[in-house]
Amino acid sequence: ERLSPSLCKSWRYFLDRVGGLAGRYGGKYVVVANDRIVASGDTQLQAYQKAAQRLSQRCETGIYYIPLPEESLTAL
Repeated sequence: ERLSPSLCKSWRYFLDRVGGLAGRYGGKYVVVANDRIVASGDTQLQAYQKAAQRLSQRCETGIYYIPLPEESLTAL
């Protein structure tokens, strides 16, 4: 599936890998920057606070929820 070039890089990374991340990060929020997961947490705020020290201000970053295996991916 071809995605729009206007989508942020972190969203593309997330979409490409979301299915394989449920085992490790299911039910958590992850922070994606520079094509890698830099932090995770039970809430968006926890994930952001863990990642804040590792991120530069000019870094394209996204915070995304990883569904548990029993949750529907259609919510994405």
